[in-house]
Amino acid sequence: MITYLIPFFSAFFISISIIPCIIRISHRYGYVALPKEDRWHKKPTALLGGVGIYLSFIIPALIFVPLNALTVGVLLCATAIFSLGLYDDLREVKPYTKLIFQIIVTTMVILVGVKVKIIPFVYIAIPLTVFWIVGITNALNILDNMDGLSCGVAFVASICIFIYSIQNNLHLVTLFSSILSGTTLGFLIFNFNPAKIFMGDCGSLFLGFLLSIVTILGTWQEATNLLFVLLVPLFILAIPIFDTTLVTFYRKTYGRSISQGGKDHSSHRLVFLGLSERKAVLILMGISLFFGILIIFLSSLDLFTILTLFSALFVCLLFFGIFLGGIRVYAEKTKKPFQRESLINSVILYKKQILQILIDIVVINIAYISSYLLKYEGILSVQDLALIETSLPILILVKIALFSIFGLYNSEWRYVGINDMIRVFKSVSLGSLICIAIIFILYRFEGYSRAVFVNDYVLTLLMVGGVRVLIRALKEYFYGVVDESEKLSVLIVGAGDGGELLLREIRNNPGINYKPIGFIDDDIKKKNKIIHGLRVLGTRDVISSVVKKNGIKKVIISVLSGEDELKGIYDICNDLNVECKRIKPIIEI
Repeated sequence: MITYLIPFFSAFFISISIIPCIIRISHRYGYVALPKEDRWHKKPTALLGGVGIYLSFIIPALIFVPLNALTVGVLLCATAIFSLGLYDDLREVKPYTKLIFQIIVTTMVILVGVKVKIIPFVYIAIPLTVFWIVGITNALNILDNMDGLSCGVAFVASICIFIYSIQNNLHLVTLFSSILSGTTLGFLIFNFNPAKIFMGDCGSLFLGFLLSIVTILGTWQEATNLLFVLLVPLFILAIPIFDTTLVTFYRKTYGRSISQGGKDHSSHRLVFLGLSERKAVLILMGISLFFGILIIFLSSLDLFTILTLFSALFVCLLFFGIFLGGIRVYAEKTKKPFQRESLINSVILYKKQILQILIDIVVINIAYISSYLLKYEGILSVQDLALIETSLPILILVKIALFSIFGLYNSEWRYVGINDMIRVFKSVSLGSLICIAIIFILYRFEGYSRAVFVNDYVLTLLMVGGVRVLIRALKEYFYGVVDESEKLSVLIVGAGDGGELLLREIRNNPGINYKPIGFIDDDIKKKNKIIHGLRVLGTRDVISSVVKKNGIKKVIISVLSGEDELKGIYDICNDLNVECKRIKPIIEI
């Protein structure tokens, strides 16, 4: 282990020594990033941080990494990518020109031996290698949109690759990832919010290029299971891939250029929710760490277990992307409205329902295969696979048809409620019974396990219901972590239906600048009860103490009692010099 710690600390100390010098030089000679409308920073910030990243990596690499045709070729090609980024930072290069140059350098690195060797077909392996290296290189560059984000995710990915390579005795990859970890950690100290320096394109392209190559060297060249090796890099670099996909999809949807800058990345959307920049970056780094550690854990599991978990995580990421995509970041659509008479546009019109159906198909697959894995402790025989292949199409057809009949595709998932869950219960229950009946009629249930179908029923019920509450759960979670320091503290009088409705409206409507502190209700039985995470603090007798303790600026009455019964509350608020307002009923009786 000491063999790999020395390169790590060498890169780290070189980084923290060089970066302050680069900051001073950048400010002295005017190499600074000025605030722009489509950028996030608010003050001039030193550029050329990528120079420090490059030097703090290349110096330890030349000392500790064994030099041969492969490693020298990788370092020279990485230097070429760094030079491209540096020239772009100083003079600006057209996106098309950058892409062509990246493809040329990637072809050169393939010639020295970096390619997906596990795939025997050259006409597949080489294009896949080019796509991966160029894609990840640009993904890290696109991710560099908020203080510390790209560098932080690169650090997390490097650490995960380091752990993975230690476990699998990949000496070269361990050295590379060790140096990368030290380099990115040292730079992150100066790049985290509020950033003193930016890495620029020379840093983000350099890091993306190296990470893409290290994942190939660490997994695709050494592993024996093709599917698993394809999943390892996807897990480790999940956040850059997710962010690039999100930005590409929504910019295309809104008729915007993919290469232009903008405040529409996953990090920006989290900040628009109300999170601080630091929290947004830490959440994305945490997700990246979770995926990286998970793939290390999965390396010892069965292939079907890996596929099942991967599918479940894919669904979660998909919903996270849908949730973030619902946050308004564009003033208006620039894309022309589609015409209903077109067949393709008719499909687009119902794209939400199509997406819901596709998600349910994936969920049904996950639940059924998981049922077998639970029954047979993660090991599936050839006979089990044959049974799954025969029966799974029946489950998909029957359950999707019933979901449609029970109206599961006509509801808005962000407003999911008890009635929706009742429909899920009815459709899943009836679907399981019909599937069992069909399999019994067709195959006399020979070879099938009753326990598998019990497991499938429970898992399908939980998963189909779970994905429908996921969007709402995300909204509730992010409401709980947003920075509300600038919101007006309010107290809600009335812990009944009106108060619950008011609380939901405050939380769901970003235009309402209120921060609910708690409920007040004259029903002593409701004291200390919790409604959507908010506590009933007591009766009107405690209003005075609650207002003084929490700095309440406004009291909102949500009950429909007569004015005489509420007069005491108005008097208390007047004595405290606090505004008191009563909401009007939606329908006057």
